[in-house]
Amino acid sequence: MTATQSPMVMLRELAEKALDEVTTQLGKARTAHRKAVEQLDQLLTYEKEYRQQFQQSLTQGISSSNWTNFNIFIKNLDEAIVTYRREVIQRDQYVQQVVVNWQEKKKRLNAFDILLERAENQRLIQGNRRDQKLMDEFAQRAGARKENL
Repeated sequence: MTATQSPMVMLRELAEKALDEVTTQLGKARTAHRKAVEQLDQLLTYEKEYRQQFQQSLTQGISSSNWTNFNIFIKNLDEAIVTYRREVIQRDQYVQQVVVNWQEKKKRLNAFDILLERAENQRLIQGNRRDQKLMDEFAQRAGARKENL
């Protein structure tokens, strides 16, 4: 490894670490989004079931206090649903931001990989040229010795 490659390797390692960190962040963001969606789904299911239960109660007759309690409860439940819908939207937007960040980090890492591969290929080409030059010199000296004998 040459002195010019060492900083490149170090930069590649830093890029890999940054990608690992954003990958972890993305996993957490997706988990949080999934949980928010699940909670919203639970609220929607609960609201549907509660409304069905209330509809059944209406056929049997309902007191005014139960009617008032139902309306208050449904209002609170609807507010919670609106809140969770916002939460799901915000978490989705955050996931998208992290995905963009992940893509940028991945491109950066790929760029370092390409640069390191090119540097290694160049090093191999130079080594092959050096070896070929030595072989040519050796063959030339061997030929000159035969002529001198």
